[in-house]
Amino acid sequence: MFTGIIQAVGQITDIRQQEDSSSLTILAPDNFLTNVSIGDSICVQGVCLTATAIKNNSFDADVSAETIRCTTFSSLTVQKNVNL
Repeated sequence: MFTGIIQAVGQITDIRQQEDSSSLTILAPDNFLTNVSIGDSICVQGVCLTATAIKNNSFDADVSAETIRCTTFSSLTVQKNVNL
């Protein structure tokens, strides 16, 4: 359950546009992803996203067109900080 508590601040390092969605790479602080596995949900800017890849201190997540349309994700850019 999402508690609304911000645990860390990450940074968008890549945005890949796809046909009907986008894929993000987010750099997280050291040790933030220690107990996170692919398939786990991570709250990003108040939106729960599924980790599709984890490498070092970063993770990838897919974002649907509907999520982009209904949230502030349409204004995300590379190097923008996001609440985790």
